[in-house]
Amino acid sequence: MPRPMAGFECQHRVVCAGHSDSSQMAARCALEMACRDACRETREILSNGSGNKQGHVQSVPMSEEVGKLRSWRNVGTTPLGVELCWAKIAERAKCGNCAEMSAVALALLFRRGVHPVEKWSFPSGLGDHCFLLVGANPDTFIVDPWFDRVVPLCEYGAWKHAVWGAEGEAPPDDKHRVRIVHQIVHQVEKWSFPSGLGDHCFLLVGANPDTFIVDPWFDCVVPLCEYGAWKHAVWGAEGEAPPDDKHRVRIVRVDRPGSLVELVALTAEQDVPHWSMDLD
Repeated sequence: MPRPMAGFECQHRVVCAGHSDSSQMAARCALEMACRDACRETREILSNGSGNKQGHVQSVPMSEEVGKLRSWRNVGTTPLGVELCWAKIAERAKCGNCAEMSAVALALLFRRGVHPVEKWSFPSGLGDHCFLLVGANPDTFIVDPWFDRVVPLCEYGAWKHAVWGAEGEAPPDDKHRVRIVHQIVHQVEKWSFPSGLGDHCFLLVGANPDTFIVDPWFDCVVPLCEYGAWKHAVWGAEGEAPPDDKHRVRIVRVDRPGSLVELVALTAEQDVPHWSMDLD
């Protein structure tokens, strides 16, 4: 991966100029500010530095710690779950390279309801760098926490040449670019097993494949793929057989673009979805 370079400044216009609609201009300015805040806060959260650059934030070599992070990175059950878990682990270790930094920035943006957010990667040996695309055309920004830069997508070519050119490298071919996470519209649904046929209510939050069962009564949040195990655990704790799904009734559904983390936090009254795992 190319090293962050001192003094890099991508040519950046005042991106809010040129909008005749004042509300659209204000929204774009707010989006850009949210992106810049995410970059700044990511570097503050990962204050111990990185594993492949001396002098990042605190001049602390962190290669061993970053290696540990990457050995834990697949604890999530979906691409989004992996990124959210990865961000929490990196926050705990206070270190990370571009992959960890982009995961933390992604989590910060999700938490604030910024959407859409996509994480992209040039794989190792083919560019070796991760970054985010935030917003929708024409108001899309490249968010690169590793280089601490936010630039309009229209400057994508200039950004690539500046980043890789600083190391005397040619920019990687976009055919190797891989989208890791794509944020979509999420749903909140309330479901019920009626009295005498299960007698329990719960929520489904998200959209496949990133859907979570949110059960405030039992204080748990689990991926939808663990629905069967959740049912057996809930009713089995009372010595009962799980109810038949044919009796399950959807009470309400709300479609909402924005933050899956925020939706789960609001419904479960906790910061982020959690899984049973030992990271120590």
